[in-house]
Amino acid sequence: MTPFLLSIPQPAQKKLKVLYSNNLFAVYDKIQKLWLASQFQTKHG
Repeated sequence: MTPFLLSIPQPAQKKLKVLYSNNLFAVYDKIQKLWLASQFQTKHG
């Protein structure tokens, strides 16, 4: 936990965590799809 996060009230912290993890998942998903696409292209291109 960073000091910045500790200064935020508890309910807001939970919302931020959810937003952050959702965002992280979306980014991870995009990276995975891009990686799969590049793998596919190198094998079949």
